[in-house]
Amino acid sequence: MTASMSPEERRRKIRQKINMKEHLNELTVLMGRPVHADDLESLEKTDAICEVWDKHIGELERKVEEYEIPFSDRLLQRFKIFVKNLFDANPSPVYAWVERSNVCGTLLIPSVLSIRFDFEFTLERNAVISFLTSDFKDRLLLDFFLSEEGEQRLEVKTEGRNWGVVKY
Repeated sequence: MTASMSPEERRRKIRQKINMKEHLNELTVLMGRPVHADDLESLEKTDAICEVWDKHIGELERKVEEYEIPFSDRLLQRFKIFVKNLFDANPSPVYAWVERSNVCGTLLIPSVLSIRFDFEFTLERNAVISFLTSDFKDRLLLDFFLSEEGEQRLEVKTEGRNWGVVKY
C-alpha cells in the first residue's frame, strides 16, 4: 500500500487481503481447478463491471425464468442439459460472482459450461451465486436455502435476452 492511497482505498485493500483466501477457495470449488489471485479481475475492473451491469439490469428483468428445485437436482442429467441449453443460447464467457467478489475481484471464466455444479450446500455462506455473461445480456442466479421443512432447496433464476427464455 502506498502513501498516495486514500483511507478508503487502504481499507478496501485490507478487506481484500483478509477475504482473499476464502474467496479463492470458493472459486476453486466452483471451477474444479485452482484459482489464484492473479486470475481475478482488478477491483477497478470489478467496479466497472458492476456499473455496466447496473445499466443493463432493467433489460434483463423483462425476460425471466425462475425455478425452485431440490438442491441435489443440480447433479441430475436434466440440470446438465439445462446448463448446455444456456450455453447454446449464449456461449459468452461469464463472470462468477460470490459474496466476496466485490471485495476481492470477480473471475471471468470461459463459459457457463466451465462451472462445477457439484459444490456442497455450505460452499457460500451468503448462499447466492451469480453468473453474468461478459456481454451483459444474461445472468444465472443460484440461491440455495433450507425450506421450512429443513430440506436443501435451490432457486434457479435466469434473466436476459437469451437465458431468460431457456426452460428447465
